[in-house]
Amino acid sequence: METDWTNSLRDILQALAMPAKAQIEITHPACPTCDLSDDFELYARLYREQEPTLSSERLDALKALDEQFAAMSDDHYECWNLTALDLDGWEATRGLARAALDAFGFPITQPESYVEVEPGVWKRSSNTIVSSSE
Repeated sequence: METDWTNSLRDILQALAMPAKAQIEITHPACPTCDLSDDFELYARLYREQEPTLSSERLDALKALDEQFAAMSDDHYECWNLTALDLDGWEATRGLARAALDAFGFPITQPESYVEVEPGVWKRSSNTIVSSSE
């Protein structure tokens, strides 16, 4: 059974696996580097908390991404620097995300982008809501 945290983890892993141009489209209107890293940190933590019987393959896949994000320099996270997504660290992250998708049995496909459902409120099919007032 898929849960909200499963869907959210799937969406962020799919977003992380996409090329830079797609990552910009997926995270619009937000900062891609901030959203991708922050969303992974949040949804991986929630998934671990909610699924205490994770296989070692799945745990290792999430840990590899955790370590990759920790190893990347500040240049990889410069807010609104879209060329940061072209750095080697992000390419390595894409490969690790594809491996994680495989470990979880999720398809490698581009998740939906956010759409504005009312002024300042953005939503994705996974029911993620982002308010511009936050």
